[in-house]
Amino acid sequence: MIDPNVAQPIYGAFNAVLNAGVVVTSSTAPSLYGAVPLDNNSADALSRMVAAISIFNELPSGTDTFSYPPGSPKVWTQAQFLAMAKGAWQFRYACQVALATALASGQPFVAPSNAVSIP
Repeated sequence: MIDPNVAQPIYGAFNAVLNAGVVVTSSTAPSLYGAVPLDNNSADALSRMVAAISIFNELPSGTDTFSYPPGSPKVWTQAQFLAMAKGAWQFRYACQVALATALASGQPFVAPSNAVSIP
């Protein structure tokens, strides 16, 4: 078992990185530029939205675009949103791998790149 004095800063860094989330860039929709947090609550909400879009094959607005998070000025198409979500989940997985590596080695948490480029 890892010493709690070693584990605590590793978990702290991991959680801070997830709270900051990914930074989205888009060559066709610069209005989508910005951070999408991936703390547990935000990741759960993102996961539920992706599941609903996948199940119903439409956006929750019933139109070609929707705002996410709800009420946000960021307006996404289905393709843009799913591309962002894919990048976000790849980032979150890479963070979990980095967390496991840090805990196993006792070395500091090293965050992967949080840049997500979408169409």
